[in-house]
Amino acid sequence: MAIASSTSEWSAFEVPFWTEVVPRLSDGKIKVKLSSITELGVPGSQMIKLVRSGVYDVADTVASYAGEDIKVLDALDISGVSPTIEDIRETTAAFMPVIQKTLREKAGTEVLASWPTTGLVFWCQSEVTKLSDLQGKTVRVFNGVLADFVSGLGGSPVSMPFAEMARPCSAA
Repeated sequence: MAIASSTSEWSAFEVPFWTEVVPRLSDGKIKVKLSSITELGVPGSQMIKLVRSGVYDVADTVASYAGEDIKVLDALDISGVSPTIEDIRETTAAFMPVIQKTLREKAGTEVLASWPTTGLVFWCQSEVTKLSDLQGKTVRVFNGVLADFVSGLGGSPVSMPFAEMARPCSAA
């Protein structure tokens, strides 16, 4: 089970890794049935629970999705702390021992890999040139950390999983 199929990570990394690289490196011994949370209708917040319970063997999740149950994961996605990919790599590497220990103890799972993802982008119909322009706007968010960030800027966050955001945004 992997991230939303509407993301660039899905088509550029997830699909080729699981359907081409893993079978090739295992000489065909590992067969993968890959499904995205979009097609399964699974909220990102449920991914670690589903692996822990044995429903899925492996899951790829955005840390802040799982942060709903394991709050320490939110530390990997604090808005504005790591503005560049290099900063994200550095902070993630520094904090990874805490993440690994917490996931082992609280969820009975292991971190197999991590990689930085794209930065936050706000898509707006009206012009936004500075953060204060978000004041008074209703902003769709996909995690608690982003909701806190938007609230701090004077906006009104509306929580919505990333997989569900593509449809309303494309209709606008």
